[in-house]
Amino acid sequence: SLLLRIPESDITDFINAYPEITSEITKTLAKRLDDTNKALFGLKGVCDQLPDAVICTDKTNNIVTWNKAAEHLYGRTWQEMKGKPLESLFVDKEEYQSFISEIRRCRSVQERVFRIKHPKHADIRYISTNTNVLFDENNDIHAVVSIGRDVTDAHLIETKYKSTKRWLIPCLLIMVLMAAAFVLILPNIKKPVTE
Repeated sequence: SLLLRIPESDITDFINAYPEITSEITKTLAKRLDDTNKALFGLKGVCDQLPDAVICTDKTNNIVTWNKAAEHLYGRTWQEMKGKPLESLFVDKEEYQSFISEIRRCRSVQERVFRIKHPKHADIRYISTNTNVLFDENNDIHAVVSIGRDVTDAHLIETKYKSTKRWLIPCLLIMVLMAAAFVLILPNIKKPVTE
């Protein structure tokens, strides 16, 4: 094989000089594009079957694609969210932007819980988000993939547990102290003398 590398600035001149090669390049690119489209369509079909919300954003954090579970979880259609910034889904947009900045700096996968307001429900929902950054060949950020699931029930249980723990431990401590005092005082109480 002979490999020919053409600088981007010389492509137009090359195409004009060798039109017969341009036809072959066009056919090859069209086939690759067709193969890529088929693969992406198949991948979308798989993602639509997943129970978790899968969202892919570009390097500027605008939504490129998401699956049916994301439509259900966030209460918005693909048409409504296409090209919109991902942080627009969250109640605290600055918190999410800070999270993305941290991921870009640390380049590590992290899990965080964010609050959303579902458009069809009046309450706040808690979404656990696992995020991974995809890099290009130059090690620059190419895309961000996020997987989310509703953890509202678990969050509410945890909140109730913490609340219960706050008052239950002091109450138990008081009861133990009262029992200890009762045990210590009881032997010292004199019985009344009966005649």
